[in-house]
Amino acid sequence: MRSAEASRPAALPATYGNPVAGPSSPQAQQNEDDTENSSSSPGVKNERLRLKYRGRRCPRWRLRGGDTSSASSTKPRGGRRSSSRELMYDDDGGAPFEKVADTKDGIAVWSRAAPGSNAKEVLAECVFKKTPVASFWRAVCDVERYQEFVPFVKRSFVCKDTRGAPGFGSSGAVWVYNVVKAPVVGPRDFVIKIEGGPRADGSMASTWHVPDDGVGPAATAGHVRLLTNGGGWELKDVGGGDTAVRYRVLTDPGSALPGFLVDLANQSSVPDVMRAFNAR
Repeated sequence: MRSAEASRPAALPATYGNPVAGPSSPQAQQNEDDTENSSSSPGVKNERLRLKYRGRRCPRWRLRGGDTSSASSTKPRGGRRSSSRELMYDDDGGAPFEKVADTKDGIAVWSRAAPGSNAKEVLAECVFKKTPVASFWRAVCDVERYQEFVPFVKRSFVCKDTRGAPGFGSSGAVWVYNVVKAPVVGPRDFVIKIEGGPRADGSMASTWHVPDDGVGPAATAGHVRLLTNGGGWELKDVGGGDTAVRYRVLTDPGSALPGFLVDLANQSSVPDVMRAFNAR
């Protein structure tokens, strides 16, 4: 951009048109501003107005530190995430999980694509304050009463139990039939086989999956039988009576729902499930 002095013809004196006002007078300053504005291209003027509007009228777009160079690079076009995604690699050696949410009560939610399924596997982590491991583990083992406190579970009963005592030990399993009614879709039913117990490091863990051994009732009329339903719990004492909890689940409702709707439903329900077990 040329300065006001450089824009004047060389043959004219500096006080041309106003012999009284000097270069520092208000009139001279106005002349300089007018000359500067007239020498600016429309693109430059539009950019100045755009930044002024964004900085003063749109607080969520407010530019920080006067740095305008980062305004267009904070979020790529199309609303996609930037390349700085937060990833977590699991011990199973599979694809990494990507963080999708952090709840206000401290539950971090992650997800990743699951081979052969329209739904994504969801993993959530949280440290529950003043909840001993033993208390949370009792809720995990209370499979006969899931319908009393687990969200969306309308009916549950044990089909087969090879555990030597209530709860999960180093051996034994339990087959549980459940009927669930989640939002948007109709009722679903399934049989899962649950196994678990203490680990060598002192933590507690359980896993479940849909077995193919024929244990449990056939699909109930008017219900969709779930064929993909697996996951697990991991509990660890972190001191002070607090428990670190990791919960993972892969559930495919087996309907024509778009995959993104299934993912949203799973991601929002997982924190509710964790809270329900903690409250139990």
